[in-house]
Amino acid sequence: MEKMVEDWSQELKEKPPSKTPTIALADFDKAYALKTEIASKTRACLLYKNDYFMFPTTGIKNVQAQDYKAWLDKFIHNKFESWEEYRNERFRFHAVDMVNDYWCTCAVGYKRPRCKHSVFVMAHKNVVEYPDSSKSKPLSVKRSRGRPKKARFALRRD
Repeated sequence: MEKMVEDWSQELKEKPPSKTPTIALADFDKAYALKTEIASKTRACLLYKNDYFMFPTTGIKNVQAQDYKAWLDKFIHNKFESWEEYRNERFRFHAVDMVNDYWCTCAVGYKRPRCKHSVFVMAHKNVVEYPDSSKSKPLSVKRSRGRPKKARFALRRD
């Protein structure tokens, strides 16, 4: 027993504490896919003081950058008419707080310490790096929902 305690305490002295958080590979993959979406302008991302605001891909084609900035100004200064309007507008985005250990307001961020949004911001701020396995994965096109289309003839005679 004493040997086990002695070995454990010496191991603690030899290993310095980790400065980077432990992140699952699946979260790195999702964060890298998010990075490519933001780079291709299919998703919006705004920085305000110590918070990143990320908007979902739905309805982004009709919205301009100044609309997002106007919305952010409205949200920061609490210029909502009613509680219902605030509640509806609040869940249109995900906010990542860089001061509080990259905490995110998405559904996954409430349950776990890391989500794809927080990993993206950490990689953007050079806290962590994407592993090569995440960078080298081909990004596939999303399949359409529902039953597959009926197969056509492989060869056709005229």
